[in-house]
Amino acid sequence: MKGMLPKYLPLVDLKKLLDAPYQSNVRDRLILRLMANAGLRVSEVVSLQKNNFRFDEEKLFVTGKGKKSRMIPLTHPDLYRLAEQYTKDMNPEDLLFDLERQSINALVKRYAKRAGILEKVHPHMLRHSFAVYSIKEGMDIRNLQKILGHSSLNNTAIYLDLTGEDLIQSSKNHPLPY
Repeated sequence: MKGMLPKYLPLVDLKKLLDAPYQSNVRDRLILRLMANAGLRVSEVVSLQKNNFRFDEEKLFVTGKGKKSRMIPLTHPDLYRLAEQYTKDMNPEDLLFDLERQSINALVKRYAKRAGILEKVHPHMLRHSFAVYSIKEGMDIRNLQKILGHSSLNNTAIYLDLTGEDLIQSSKNHPLPY
């Protein structure tokens, strides 16, 4: 018997959540996008320093569970722009956010409420949403595994179960005639 599938936000709700902070609130907009557009865990967000960003290479280096390091492409334009703007006047070793995990949880809930999302939203749902929509957009499961920092492909493969209908539809378009 399979365990429960991770919950993710419908795309319309995810967009509302990402737009919930005021334009002038670069910090909160960046926090939400780090989880939704880069798949970061809350623990990874709170430990980020300016020197984790390599803007010239469009990369973000993160140390995750089990002290494993990984590289995440900084190719989402909003995420890149916000990160560059927010870190502009920081020293390399400065923590980006002076927040605890509980504060980020409260931040996500506050913005979900402001966005009018009725479902109970928690920060890890943004990571799940990143994974699901990455697969739906055609990202290779092994590349997603690397970005998420999963040691086992089985941990990443759970997201395939969430996109099953899309996979069935895409297999109908297979180029081989037999």
